[in-house]
Amino acid sequence: MKNKLPLVKELESIHFFSSLDEMTEDNYKWLASITPEQHLHNALNHIKQIYAEELRQNPNLGTEIVFD
Repeated sequence: MKNKLPLVKELESIHFFSSLDEMTEDNYKWLASITPEQHLHNALNHIKQIYAEELRQNPNLGTEIVFD
């Protein structure tokens, strides 16, 4: 069975930050803790969400990567 990677940070409890800097630092620590594969998985899912309508209208869109 394939391991399912978490798409978002697991919430153990609600955490309130005293500043935006503290929140940003916590986010960067979490990003540093996930694997490169998870970063790619998250990016692909994010792209699919952003372009959901375009991908629905043209299912062949984005099926090839071309390097010039």
